Amino acid sequence: MEHSKISGKLLRSMLLAGLLSACQNDESIAPSQSSSVELTDQNAKLIANPNLVKDGDKTLEYVNWGRYAGKLSKVSDTKYFTEYSYNDNNGSTDLWITSRRYDKASNALINEHKFQISNGKCIASDDVTNQINYSYIYNAANRLTEIKAIPQNAPVYKIVFDHAYYSATKEYRLRTITFHESTGLVSEITIGYTLPGGALITDKYPLNPDIGLDRYLHIYGNFSNYLAQQISVAQLNASNQPITFTKLTYSTNSDGYVTTRVTEYHPLGFGNNNGVKTTIDLLKYSN
Repeated sequence: MEHSKISGKLLRSMLLAGLLSACQNDESIAPSQSSSVELTDQNAKLIANPNLVKDGDKTLEYVNWGRYAGKLSKVSDTKYFTEYSYNDNNGSTDLWITSRRYDKASNALINEHKFQISNGKCIASDDVTNQINYSYIYNAANRLTEIKAIPQNAPVYKIVFDHAYYSATKEYRLRTITFHESTGLVSEITIGYTLPGGALITDKYPLNPDIGLDRYLHIYGNFSNYLAQQISVAQLNASNQPITFTKLTYSTNSDGYVTTRVTEYHPLGFGNNNGVKTTIDLLKYSN
């Protein structure tokens, strides 16, 4: 969902809140312990093999030995890098993960975010930099349904995830994500899993939605067994705003893993090609 747009105020709040930062812990991992071997967080499930090591301009590194072997240790792109540390020796059975995001050019710390993991699920987090606490709510099927943000000296806001039942495949999939501020509903993202005349594509290596969640750590439960192929975003608190549209197409290898993802963003909506932006991301996996 790199090109999905939501309301300016809420998006700024989310970015400042560090919701797009990754989960980590307080026990640091030395760079020498890392390797470019992708992991789907061991506290949840190892869900894929081979493992993702490259996603567009992002490089993923993982710990290859020691107590936290197999866990994500670093994600880097052209401008930033995020380091992860872990702590399960905290007087409880929970795992605490700390992510620290840095500017590559200056090595300046941009954001620190701590997550609390219980039974493989992220249940709470603390944006240390921006002084915002988050709670994560799941339904009986362990699917994420709500993230509530509680800023200091600012109104509470929340993100709601709705999972629809699809009778043809007899399973639930994430269908909509809605954003709520103190004034009410702000915007809605709707996700589609087929294109006109097309078919479902099995998601062999699930990644989290880019909005409000870390992209690569699988600590929020399952969202869908299939790849998203279209995304629309409606601004509900402003008049005369177009419903933006994103089309996603994929190439896969012989094992069904995505090797190319083409993102076609239409800022003026479905069927309008003015201002269209296309991004091509190559994905690579370890052996």
